[in-house]
Amino acid sequence: MTLSPDQLEIARERIGRLFRYLSELQKLKTPPKVQLNSYPWKLQWSDVPVGNPTSDKGEILPPTEDGEILGDDFILKVRRPEPGSDNADGENLFDLFLELWSTIERESEKVELVLGDGHILFNGPNGTVSHPLFLVNLTLEFDAETPEFIVRETDREPYLYTPLLRFCGVDETEISWARGELASRACHPLGGAETSAFFQALQEKVFPDGSYVEEPEGNEKPTKSLTLMRSPLLYLGNRNLGFSQAIEAYIDAIPRLDSFPPALLLVGGIEVPKKEVDGDRFDLLMTMPSNPEQERVAKRLEESSSVLVQGPPGTGKTHTIANLVGHLLAQGKSVLVTSHATKALRVVRDMVIPELRPLCVSVLEQEQESRKQLEAAVKGIVARFTTSDASELENLANTYQDRRRDLEERLDKIQGELISARKGEFSPIMVGEHGTHPARAAKLVAKHKDEHSWIPGDVVPGAALPLTEEEFEELYSLNTEIPMDLEKDLSRPLPEVTKLLTEGGFRTLVAKSAELSEAANDRGGDLWTRDDQSSEDLDRLLEAGERVVATIADESRGWAIECMRVGRLGGAHREPWDHLVEFLESTSSEIARLQGVILETGAAVKSDRPVQYLHQVGLEILEHLRAGKSIGKMTLWTKGDWKHFIYRTE
Repeated sequence: MTLSPDQLEIARERIGRLFRYLSELQKLKTPPKVQLNSYPWKLQWSDVPVGNPTSDKGEILPPTEDGEILGDDFILKVRRPEPGSDNADGENLFDLFLELWSTIERESEKVELVLGDGHILFNGPNGTVSHPLFLVNLTLEFDAETPEFIVRETDREPYLYTPLLRFCGVDETEISWARGELASRACHPLGGAETSAFFQALQEKVFPDGSYVEEPEGNEKPTKSLTLMRSPLLYLGNRNLGFSQAIEAYIDAIPRLDSFPPALLLVGGIEVPKKEVDGDRFDLLMTMPSNPEQERVAKRLEESSSVLVQGPPGTGKTHTIANLVGHLLAQGKSVLVTSHATKALRVVRDMVIPELRPLCVSVLEQEQESRKQLEAAVKGIVARFTTSDASELENLANTYQDRRRDLEERLDKIQGELISARKGEFSPIMVGEHGTHPARAAKLVAKHKDEHSWIPGDVVPGAALPLTEEEFEELYSLNTEIPMDLEKDLSRPLPEVTKLLTEGGFRTLVAKSAELSEAANDRGGDLWTRDDQSSEDLDRLLEAGERVVATIADESRGWAIECMRVGRLGGAHREPWDHLVEFLESTSSEIARLQGVILETGAAVKSDRPVQYLHQVGLEILEHLRAGKSIGKMTLWTKGDWKHFIYRTE
């Protein structure tokens, strides 16, 4: 964002105050450590055995005039002594680094390995100081095959532990001078003459009342006169030191900056105009499924260049970050994801789609892990360039863009239909100039369903009325022209449409009626009128005849027609049926007689086997008992059917 000179000056002043406040707050929250005894692990560089086959010290050389880095790519290597070798110093050193490795693996989010020099001894007004001033961050690697520990430098440059200087009473002007002096020199905590010259200049400029010791004896004690001496050592420090350094670096850079992030300007109370973003044309390039909230975050980010997303765990914040990474990369931007812990960065990297994951490199991981990620990124980029063609990628991009637009149009159409459907639940139904609420219309339709459901066809919403005004007038004028008798007939229940005669059926009935009218009508004349019959007798006869016809018409009662046939023939045709009737009557009497016995004894055989089979088994058992024989275990063992019958009888 471009600021006017007045706005730029105000921004520098306000943001500078903000970061100075953060710096002081950080000091209160995490007071600087000024005693080496407060660290859980430390090792003097002079205590590393020289000439021991288990340890190698790296050679640190200043870069050449061309900037070429000389020397070894490691600080220290520690190997396990060969089994059976008499190397107590090597064993102790390896065990010491094994303990260090375990601590770092267990608390990697909190601690880091540091190499320090420029040891300050001072018994000042704020307390006793015994801590190195000049630091460089290290990483510890472990090669399990050798086995061997390797200490290497990180990509960060060596730096001054400025909180230690403030604790010793050094003002900001001299601290700024010390930083500038260090930046102008090629110094290293294990460096030679150049580093010694820097320490000597620092003592003369910042601690004029103190002293500088190039080769300490090892028994120096803190006094009221500050002592700066060469005494490099390794120790396990806290990771929160980087936060203070970042704040201080920003404070130093603020006077030289000509622009600031919009988020900082907003915090400083400076109005930041929003970009005009067309919601309909805003192109979201999410790499994973997204919801409206994520799309709103991306649009807000496009408008104001900053957005704050908060929420409890499990609400999709990491998914949102991974989606935004893909969206911003698709716009050709570089993305830096920061976190106070490397675990959170690993989770975000794992959430990014596999196609983009090789482009994600962590700078807070162990040096070896970062190098692996960088190698994977380079391999992924090289593979993309070697297997793809520019024109091919351009055509593929155009194809995807066309497909995306087609999907967006279809999605907009479906969303419009859904919105219309939802609006239809409360938008009034218009008939002419009159509107009716859908709920009231539904109740009205349900109330008169039986009355008007005979009207065929569907009612098309918004369609014109099927009758003209003249037809309506003619329809209602019939109310005065139709006789009362005919109106009564019309008010009777209407038959179902499916039961109405078709045109062909009606023609058939008319033809049949004409045929009967022409036929002789004197057949059976003696049956038409009789003095001993009344209309009531005829009605009863008609009812009886209808019952007989209904019985005969039932397909399941074909036997009734057969009975009528044999009854009419008589003689030998009827005898089998008479015997059947006699058998049924005797069986019914026998069942009635035995029903009393069943009710008295409650006997029943609960079995799924056929009745004929059970009847035969029962007769066998009865005959056996009548012969005076008993039923024992041996009988049941040989007669499985009897056993089943007896056990199933209740």
